[in-house]
Amino acid sequence: MKSLYFFAVFAAWCFVSGCGSDSGLVTYTVSGFVTFQGEPVGKGSVLLLPKSEELHMTSGNFHNGSYSLEAEAGEYLVQITGVRAIPGKFTKDSDGNDVPVLEQYIPKTFNSNSELTIQVGPDATGSFDFDL
Repeated sequence: MKSLYFFAVFAAWCFVSGCGSDSGLVTYTVSGFVTFQGEPVGKGSVLLLPKSEELHMTSGNFHNGSYSLEAEAGEYLVQITGVRAIPGKFTKDSDGNDVPVLEQYIPKTFNSNSELTIQVGPDATGSFDFDL
């Protein structure tokens, strides 16, 4: 349940703070593939935190390791999370159906304690793969 709370709070925060590109800003496509221990991360998110106060934070969800999002030119700290079902653990939804309990399993080294960085801009490739 703790991981579900984390993602619910993160999603609400993004909605309120306006994650993503604002109208009128010049943005560049940032895309790539995320693997963990050699396997594609099934579901998760990539969060780009700007190193400069003039830039906007942006994020995107991914499925089967593949992600694509838009970001302004600049340097970003990258935080990556991934979720998976905990085998044999379920909770009930509002209709009484079993719903798998999820866990965030990517180590803190790649999210809350991340030192991963990327440079976005017209001279950058725009393709950033992360083998965690």
